[in-house]
This record gives sequence, C-alpha cells and structure tokens, in this order.
Amino acid sequence: MKRTAFFLGLLLLITAPLFAHDLYIMPETFRPAAGQLLTVALRHGDAFPESEGPPSLQRLGDTRLLGGPAAIPLGNFREAHKALVTVVTVTNQMPGSLVLTASLSANTREYDAPKFAAYVRDEGLIMIAEYLREHGKPETPIKEIYSKYAKAALRNGASSSFATQPVGMKIEIVPQVDPSTLKAGESLMVQVLFEGKPAAGVSIDSTSSTGGPGTATPLGKTDRKGLLSVPVSSGRSRLNTGFSRRYSNQAVANWETFFATLTFEVGGN
Repeated sequence: MKRTAFFLGLLLLITAPLFAHDLYIMPETFRPAAGQLLTVALRHGDAFPESEGPPSLQRLGDTRLLGGPAAIPLGNFREAHKALVTVVTVTNQMPGSLVLTASLSANTREYDAPKFAAYVRDEGLIMIAEYLREHGKPETPIKEIYSKYAKAALRNGASSSFATQPVGMKIEIVPQVDPSTLKAGESLMVQVLFEGKPAAGVSIDSTSSTGGPGTATPLGKTDRKGLLSVPVSSGRSRLNTGFSRRYSNQAVANWETFFATLTFEVGGN
C-alpha cells in the first residue's frame, strides 16, 4: 500500500507545472545590429524574465556567440542584478540568425524520498517517475549529478536558417524555424536532442513575458523524433526541458540529469 501511495502521489505531482532552477540567456535585445556592442545576461532561477541569483562562475563554460561560420567566445563576466553579465560585439561577418550559448558543469546533490518526489514533480522528470514506478520506492539518500545548458536565438538583419541547426551541446532545444519570423498565436516546432539524437518523451514547459513576471505552462512531451509543437506569445519566451538517466556508477550517484533552455522573442523590433 505504501508503494502504491508513493507512485500515485508521484504521478499526480509530475502533472503540475514545471519549476526548474533554470540557467537561461537574456540579451539586451534579440535583434542586434551589425557592429552593436551587445550586453548579454546569464540568469538563473524559476522566475522569468528576472534572475533569482547569479549562476556559478566557477562552473560556467561554453559561452559563445555563434553566427554562420563565425564563433566569438564570451568572457569577462561580472555579477550585476543577480546575473552574470558581459558584452560582445556583433560583427559584420555574422548576418542573419545568431545563437548564444552557455553551460554549467556537473554538480551533485542529495535528497530524501519526499524531497526527491517533489523534485521530480518540479522538474517534470517523467523518466525518473517511470523507473520508480517499475522498481519501487528508492533508498535514501538519493544522489544526483546534474548539469545545465542554455541557448538564445537572435537575429541580425534578415532571417537565416542558422538558428534551426544544432550547435553540439550535450542537450539542446532546436527550433525548426527561426522564432523571430513567427507572430503571436502561431506555433513553433522544436526538437530536443540529447547527445545529438532525438530525445523522446521529455517534458517541455514555456514561460513568456512582455515585461512583467511570466508563469510557467506545461506543453506536453516530445514524440519519438523529439519533436513538440509550441504555441508562441508576443514578447520574450523561455522553453525548458530535462533528460535523466541512471548513473553508470551507482556508488557515486543514482541519477544524472541534463537541463536545457531556449530563449527567444516574438514580435520584436
């Protein structure tokens, strides 16, 4: 009975909205011009679009501005407004769609069973819930290794197909069209890739804002090709997802989880 109650509670929890502590990228504008000195903020937390605290500078990596064949590394980050902030020049060699990237390297944490159930709910980690349903209530403490990956889709001038191409992150959300070409009320097809392959059955949620605080909305699960159609709203949006698997060395950790976000703007100038 206890096992049944645990799984019923867990399955009910994962249907709630997702509230991951996300790493996400917010440039000062999603439509920079060639030659512009662009301010880029790396934000962290459940809230959107405001940051709840700066990401760990010690774990920060893969910070780049990508456009066609050009790649500019980002550095000299400083803390400001609960975020990590830097500037980068958008060069004349980067017309069309652009992508900003950032990641946080692996960290570890432990949970007892109730906190782990709440965590699975908040992160929408259906893969863990399904494993627990099959194998029973976990022993405690539960150990997890987690890392985070973020992208932002921008545009310099006319749109191009660059934003629709994978950039080689461990996990990433890849829009199938340039999000800046859409209008409010239309849909954006996205694909989640994990280690370069479609990630089926992962949850995606969306948070949008035209200035004030946004509210997370669960959108559903990706299909066998890792695809999900996402309705878009006017303003800035953040999509987030997560992929979990059993860790290879159970003496070190039980699970490893990889989180991804994609930020973009619809209806920008």
